[in-house]
Amino acid sequence: MTWRWFFFFGSIILGIVAVASVLCIPRHTDEKHAKKVEMDWLGTATIVPGLLLIVYALTDGSHAPNGWATPYIPVTFVLGWLCVGAFVYIEGWVAEQPLLPGDMFHVKGMKALTVALFFQYGTFGIFLFYASF
Repeated sequence: MTWRWFFFFGSIILGIVAVASVLCIPRHTDEKHAKKVEMDWLGTATIVPGLLLIVYALTDGSHAPNGWATPYIPVTFVLGWLCVGAFVYIEGWVAEQPLLPGDMFHVKGMKALTVALFFQYGTFGIFLFYASF
């Protein structure tokens, strides 16, 4: 087995999830279930570059010519956190339809689920790292 099978397994699993989603997620086509949903472009425009800059600084910091003393590493790290801060402000006080509405966390068990997913994705990232070796 070569390293390519790692990506084939991921594609197969995503294909199964896509088919299961089409078969299991109900479609509401009648007017009473329809709700006008608008994309939160401002929230997207702040969270995507924010997370990208933070991840770039964390991953490239050890490979930069002078490590974290290389000027572009702390600059991208700080800019990333500024974008994340702007995202929190936009989602909490500006956006009419935020990407993550605050009342979503009032559902019983949602906070625990969010924490569990946070740790699951963290360990999954470590698994992906070591599985590629």
